[in-house]
Amino acid sequence: MGHFEFDDSRAPLVMVRFVGDMDDAQLDDYLRLLDEKLARRQRLVVIIDALEASPRSDAQRRKQLEWVRANQAALQAYTMGVALVFQSAWVRAAVSLVLWYQSLPFPYTVVSAVDDALAWAADICAENGLRGPESIVGGPLS
Repeated sequence: MGHFEFDDSRAPLVMVRFVGDMDDAQLDDYLRLLDEKLARRQRLVVIIDALEASPRSDAQRRKQLEWVRANQAALQAYTMGVALVFQSAWVRAAVSLVLWYQSLPFPYTVVSAVDDALAWAADICAENGLRGPESIVGGPLS
C-alpha cells in the first residue's frame, strides 16, 4: 500500500507527496486535509509530487474532481496555484490535455521535477505579493 505526505510547515507553500497506490481511505484523508486548509481562509500554493505515485482508480479521479467542483469558490479565493510533478512525459501530456479541457479555478503547471515546481511556486507567491522565493525554496522538503 502507498502513502502520502502533507507538509504545510512553510506557508503559504503546501507540499503533498504521493507514493505508490493510494486507497480510498487515504484519498478521504487527503481531501479532509485540503478542506481544513481551505477552512483557514489563507492564501496557499500547492505542489503535488506524484513522481512515485501509482495511477488513481477511475472512482478516485471522479471523487477528486467532484471535490474540486464542490470547493470551486474556496479554491479560487485561496489557491494561488498548483504545480503537478510527474516523471512520465506521457502522463504530463495527458494531464495537461485533461486540464486544458477541464479548467481549474486557479493557475497551474505540470512539470517533471520538484525543483521546477518550487521555482514556479516562488514566482506565484512573488506575483501575489507574498514572501519571496528564498522563503519557499530554501531548505529541503523531505
